[in-house]
Amino acid sequence: MIVHWLYTAIVRPILLYGNIVWWPSLDKNCNLRILHKIQRSAELCISGALRTTATEALNTILDLQPLDLLAKSWASATALRLREAAAWTTGSTGHSNILSKHSPLPLYTDYVPPIVDFERRYKIYIPTRSDWDNLPHQFVSAVNIYTDGSRLNSQTGGGVFSPELDLKVSFRLPDHCSVFQAEVIAIQEATTHLNTSVHQDIDIFIFSDSQAALRALDSYTTSSKTISECRKSLNEMATHLSINLIWVPGHLNIEGNCIADELARQGTTADILRDKDTVGMPMATCKLHLRQRLYTLSNNRWNSISTCHNSRLTWPNYNTKRTKTLLQCSRENISTLLNALTGHCLIGTHAIRLGLSNHDFCRSCKQIDEEESIEHLLCFCPAHNLKRFQTLGSYTLPNLAAIQDVSIQKLLCFLRKTEYFAKADNP
Repeated sequence: MIVHWLYTAIVRPILLYGNIVWWPSLDKNCNLRILHKIQRSAELCISGALRTTATEALNTILDLQPLDLLAKSWASATALRLREAAAWTTGSTGHSNILSKHSPLPLYTDYVPPIVDFERRYKIYIPTRSDWDNLPHQFVSAVNIYTDGSRLNSQTGGGVFSPELDLKVSFRLPDHCSVFQAEVIAIQEATTHLNTSVHQDIDIFIFSDSQAALRALDSYTTSSKTISECRKSLNEMATHLSINLIWVPGHLNIEGNCIADELARQGTTADILRDKDTVGMPMATCKLHLRQRLYTLSNNRWNSISTCHNSRLTWPNYNTKRTKTLLQCSRENISTLLNALTGHCLIGTHAIRLGLSNHDFCRSCKQIDEEESIEHLLCFCPAHNLKRFQTLGSYTLPNLAAIQDVSIQKLLCFLRKTEYFAKADNP
């Protein structure tokens, strides 16, 4: 929805600008109230929900984390980037202790300030899969080296194989490393086994099945220490040798690539050597950890509140995928869904709280002993059993918690068929 995008892409970044400096002020309730008021106004504009709907419920259903938690997460990411650029000093008090106080992050990463390098003494070829039907799997009168990276059981390794050099190497990287790093370091490892005096007049072909690694090595800019060091090694060897990097498609039973793949798998269970122990965590992984921690803290806060009983049953945790589906609906339909999910609609006890007319019994099934409520309507009302079966796949639902497993489109279809909200919105 356009209003959701406007808030998350424009308003919220402006609101939290410079949070690396002022995030400690978020510990004061007077400041939090101001921020929460702004976010709540945006949420009401996005959803069209009743103004009695709790802010915490709107935060969770619309996948908008509390601004104090979000600001601290963003501040941690900024501080980490500045630290790796040697522009940050971690202190014991104030805003400078963000990394030690709020962030379970590594002591070093793979990030470096963006480096621009136009020197390219080696050549990179990325043929298509169809081109490989006419290409040799290895070149005659040349040194062919196959490299690969692997990640199994949360452990990362790499492999290097060359029939001409009688070379089979497996190595392991720290568990926080990515397959991309393993692919690049495997290429760098290949260069360390070349002898400039022996192979000076021979073409060197290094095969890799990672287009991402080859394109990164072919780029003029990088912010990865791993890429920067591999480029340096390739350029140094290319001053004496003819270095050619070629993409080889995986899973085509190319013998050299299969052997390198098996060596990489073996590397995931090997011991980590000292020269590989210092490979840093990718910045993307650091940001992923921060995002996961943000959602963990947001969910903990949502599950710890004592109010919003209906909302916590129908939407127990932050769910980005479910929210995206919700936001694809029109604002009118989002409003209907929010009213049903939160129970903040002009039905039953909530209508009484708002001082509106209310029936003591369900207006659909006319059973005097059945109180009109959102749970009765969604789960039990016999007047809607057939509609419930046709849309939700069951005549009745055990309780409101079952709604969390119902797709947004099916729930909306059921609500439309009941015509209940149309009646409730126009008493």
